[in-house]
Amino acid sequence: MSSLMTRSVCASWGVLSRSCHQVIGPTNFRPANNPRSFYGWFNSVFNKYDSDRVAAVGPDRACAEWLLRCGGGVVWKGSQAVFTDYNALPRTPSRSTKIEEIDGTDSCIMNVGFDYLKGLTELKKIKLKNATSVDDYALALLASICHDRLESLEVSDNGTVTDEGVSSLRKLKKLRHLSLDNLGNVDNPERVLQRLREELPSCHIEWPPFTGQSDQTD
Repeated sequence: MSSLMTRSVCASWGVLSRSCHQVIGPTNFRPANNPRSFYGWFNSVFNKYDSDRVAAVGPDRACAEWLLRCGGGVVWKGSQAVFTDYNALPRTPSRSTKIEEIDGTDSCIMNVGFDYLKGLTELKKIKLKNATSVDDYALALLASICHDRLESLEVSDNGTVTDEGVSSLRKLKKLRHLSLDNLGNVDNPERVLQRLREELPSCHIEWPPFTGQSDQTD
């Protein structure tokens, strides 16, 4: 497949991924992680980790390509804008361009692609809003990979993750801000919240309505 065709297909799938979430909505849309389903198979293809690509262009560029083809976005270090256009990626990759933030809103990113996070030395913030292919295993994997650098995380509008997945975020010892919301499959949020507070004493946690007004005011 040519480079131009690859860019076109990836850009189209990113738009399709966002559209599915936005039209169907976070409550009813449950993209299957089962590779035997059509959506699950497509997700697996676009999330597949490519070590050769990482070696060729560097971890930050390879990670950006993964995120953008799955409907996500990145914020480069030194910028404030969320970059989402796969076709606008520079033809010649620069290893000096680093990812500082990841926006997975409405994306189809899933655990099979999370190895792309391993080489991101400047990564500080991740937003996973309505990223419903992110399950318990994905959160545990994220916490393991990013435990020594992630400072801010949002997980919201996700009916897939459970108490176990959210509790695994306690491994993110450098976390300073954690935003949780609308996690309908968490059975005992108060207990999970208590555990997170005990193991992340320096982290500001927001989880309405389980954190009060005083908790949400710095």
